Amino acid sequence: MLLDTFYNSILEDSDLTLRHKRQHFFDFMREIHERMQNVARDRSPDLTPVEIVANTIADETDLLCLDEVAVVDVQDASILPRVLEILSLRGVTLVMTSNSRPNELFAGGLNRHVFIPPLLRALEQTCIVDYRRVSGTLGKWAGSRYYYPASSPSVAAKFDGDFERIEGETFQGPWIFDLPHSTTRTLRGGQYKLANSRLRGVIVDFNSLCGKEYGEADFSTLADHFKLNNTVLFIRDVLRFVCSWRGDELCSGSGFRPA
Repeated sequence: MLLDTFYNSILEDSDLTLRHKRQHFFDFMREIHERMQNVARDRSPDLTPVEIVANTIADETDLLCLDEVAVVDVQDASILPRVLEILSLRGVTLVMTSNSRPNELFAGGLNRHVFIPPLLRALEQTCIVDYRRVSGTLGKWAGSRYYYPASSPSVAAKFDGDFERIEGETFQGPWIFDLPHSTTRTLRGGQYKLANSRLRGVIVDFNSLCGKEYGEADFSTLADHFKLNNTVLFIRDVLRFVCSWRGDELCSGSGFRPA
């Protein structure tokens, strides 16, 4: 669903001049093998068929989206690391989805210990870091922590216990920080009372945060405020996103993500 939203936004933006392409991973690898057979007959003395094909794809593409990456073939496992490395070196932006974590690809495959480490290195060297999971000035609280399932009493107790340990204050009322020693700022979505730096943590309800008419500028300002003041934000009762939702149902929630 996220890849659909991302790629459709590329198609709808007439100002973008990106040469973009979206393929299922199986079709992508089949195309590479077919191209390799064609270049093998007239092999370059300096480049392997894999390198020739990867460079050709880079010549044609700025953005490549691959659906459902799943390495199940030893031939794919043997060439994929070099393909990804070349595409990255050539400046191609890769967006991929998979039902498996990178270190779980080609599980039980022939000579997996030979092929998968180079693939993992290629991913580690070229992928953008998910900064939600990186520790910073708040130590263990700097990265995102997920409490699931929320209906579990033990998970709920963990959520409340973590909040109490940092001496946070519970959020009350509509999406206004009506808290002691707060400062008021006016944003595009209205007035907000923002908690001061003495607050270590704040709990908000997901619907009060993402169910209103707030835009990315509002969320970005709030996120910057929390980061500046080292305040940990606890979001309670996050909805389960489903594929049948329309774009307007995701509007405010999707605006919260980049913040």
